[in-house]
Amino acid sequence: MDSMNNRLVYAAELRKRAEEIVRMETRALPKSISPGTQKIIQELRVHQIELEMQNEELLLAQVKLDAERERYFDFYNLSPVGFFTVSEQGMILEANLTAAAMLGVTRDALDKHPISRFILKDDEDIYFLRRKQLFATGVPQTFELRMMKKDGTIFYVQLEAAAVEDKDGNTVCRVILSDITERKFKEEARRIDQENLQAIFAAAPVGMLLLDEENMIVNSNAVIARLVCRDQKRIIRQRGGSGLGCVHSFEDERGCGFSPSCGECPLSKGIQQVLQSGNSIHGAEMPYTVLIDGQEHHIWLSVNAEPVLLDGRKHVVVAIDDITERKQTTDSLREKIDELQRFQKMTVGRELVMIELKKEVNELLIKNGLEEKYRMADDGKK
Repeated sequence: MDSMNNRLVYAAELRKRAEEIVRMETRALPKSISPGTQKIIQELRVHQIELEMQNEELLLAQVKLDAERERYFDFYNLSPVGFFTVSEQGMILEANLTAAAMLGVTRDALDKHPISRFILKDDEDIYFLRRKQLFATGVPQTFELRMMKKDGTIFYVQLEAAAVEDKDGNTVCRVILSDITERKFKEEARRIDQENLQAIFAAAPVGMLLLDEENMIVNSNAVIARLVCRDQKRIIRQRGGSGLGCVHSFEDERGCGFSPSCGECPLSKGIQQVLQSGNSIHGAEMPYTVLIDGQEHHIWLSVNAEPVLLDGRKHVVVAIDDITERKQTTDSLREKIDELQRFQKMTVGRELVMIELKKEVNELLIKNGLEEKYRMADDGKK
């Protein structure tokens, strides 16, 4: 109804414009022409002008249509993704240039051929199941599989499929094909890196932590769990000190990083230094106090930290060795050495006093005409 009304309005507007032009022209007609003839001339001229206007507008519309077709061609054929139209039987009805290039063939080589011909055999079930679900439910499907080019090159793709009706009323499948090979390779490399890192964490004889830019613990190993007497579930996805049970993390309900004491924490400062500067830390010894079963435990740590890049984000790998026993042994040894040195000083002092006393006794004996009683090492006398 709206379309019909629009056409009627357009026709009335066109006639009005044509009549205005004819009205100006008829003023120049000879007076000898009868009114009836003038009316016929006017009607014919109005009709002629209407046809000329329609023709001009049709030409303009054709120009616009050609421009739209060119834009559609550019969008459809030069798009960075492949476009397919596939029948319910799986035959390719239409494809763009990008799709053909992705498969290493011409568009003609795709026409009326099954798309499954280019799907890796091991992944065909994925395609058939999703296509069946699409035509059965009408729900768009997005899935990944591997395809093979004409030259045998295998690549990964993501397919976005939707069921629509074509101009003849037949249900067809519109498919958007995206090459995700690079993304899959990166995912595989990331998976291998994570597995290697996990293996290193599991085999390490010292505590291992992986922290992100927000000081959140992404991963830890069993040695760390034993060191702070915590289940790993209480360590992962916690801020550094909160995961390790640092005594200062309990001073503020927000946890690690918010207590006034956190600004002086050597472990936290060291990790932030590595993240910000990209420089490593090796063999840094520092005291640390953890809360275990409500009791404070003072320990000593030897810390090594290395910056790493994971998923494009900065992380830091931290190796922590509990050196509390070694520090206690070292401190005890130092105390013993200090005590021995004090005793040696006292002993040496006593020996000097004894020598002087012996000398004085010998001198008194000599003065009294008696023989020396003590033999001195410096003069060889008895």
